[in-house]
Amino acid sequence: MTNALVKESSATKTTPHYVSSTYLVMLQRYLEQLQPDPSAKNSNANPSGLENIVDISAIIPVMSAISDKLRHDCFGLAIGRGMHPSDYGIFGYALMNCLTITAALKTAAKYKTFLNHKLSAEFLAEHDRYLYQLNPQTQSKVTQILIELDFSTALEFGRQLAGPNHRDKIQLCSVKFTHSPLGPIHLYESRFNCPISFNAPVNEIAIAKSALDTPIYGANQRVLSVMEEKIEKMACAQSTAKVPLKDQVASYIRNNMLWELPSASKVATGFNMSLSSFKKHLSTEQTCYQKICDDVRLARGIELLKSKKIAIKEISYELGFANSSAFNKAFKRWTGQSPTEFKNEERKFFASSSV
Repeated sequence: MTNALVKESSATKTTPHYVSSTYLVMLQRYLEQLQPDPSAKNSNANPSGLENIVDISAIIPVMSAISDKLRHDCFGLAIGRGMHPSDYGIFGYALMNCLTITAALKTAAKYKTFLNHKLSAEFLAEHDRYLYQLNPQTQSKVTQILIELDFSTALEFGRQLAGPNHRDKIQLCSVKFTHSPLGPIHLYESRFNCPISFNAPVNEIAIAKSALDTPIYGANQRVLSVMEEKIEKMACAQSTAKVPLKDQVASYIRNNMLWELPSASKVATGFNMSLSSFKKHLSTEQTCYQKICDDVRLARGIELLKSKKIAIKEISYELGFANSSAFNKAFKRWTGQSPTEFKNEERKFFASSSV
């Protein structure tokens, strides 16, 4: 494992960064090609596609194993050469059914954050060329590898989408990377076959407009409409995912706390996560399931105690406590007061306010 990847593996434990599980699948598949072992084949066990995400820390060990095997880190170039649009699920099928390669690259730029939450893309027109640029929020060796993989994949997709009769038209004018080479220069030259700049101001590939205006072989507008509708629905779902997990969990508990608290494993299942991943996620947000439960119970308990019509015993059961004694101990631990003392203070406050 390279020193840079070792350091980043540790850093991701405190800095959440989510990517499509497609990356994990393609990396595992490439590693299996490098070291064939029937007993180690497990890429099918990891669902890929825009709708499935993993923390970037999950792909670092696979990257490290590939790096150790090849003795360089520019393996994204080779992986991109072997990709097919269908590897990206509905996202790939949308690209395959755009009218032109220009439209496909615009679509790829639009939905780039689905694949990598900290990587955005721009598709720009400049004279007789189009520019496809990648803008990372973080600068790291892992991000650099993924950017090289993305550019290599974009070139491969362009050639596949052009079809067998126009494949050779898809040639790049130039490639730029903001980082230094991750491996032998000849690997970049043989992959892109154009001028390549490193330590540049922007990550960018340039290609002639005449090449990208090539119609996509076998495109179907009806299929494209269906794929775009599905992607937009996913966009709405992922906008919810931007809410911190601890806030989503608190909301879930409030809506499902009827005489008892839902277990951590049940809540984890509700968020399509394993219990260990669920706990790890909350840990990155500096909290835990028990703390969230206590906060929700306290807020709801105060709300109910302010009501003159509900007895403390009833409040105890509604909050999921076995008895009033357990509620009394918990409430005093949270506030320094017993529920009765809190209720009496509330009563005194309102009495003095009405005078």
